[in-house]
Amino acid sequence: RIATYVDKVRVMGIRTTDSGSKVLMNDHVYRLNDVVDRKLGLRLVKIEADSLTFADANGTTYVKTF
Repeated sequence: RIATYVDKVRVMGIRTTDSGSKVLMNDHVYRLNDVVDRKLGLRLVKIEADSLTFADANGTTYVKTF
């Protein structure tokens, strides 16, 4: 289920700065370590210009590249 969620994520914009990166995803703004889906326990753990990395409650990571 998590892999399907990550595949369907719509990224509209990414802003990377020294003071904190943000991503506009699925019509919401998220910052590093924000929970993006409570039911799945999915957290945004890394923001890069060409990818987003998510982690579940068990520490398994999932990467969305674009």
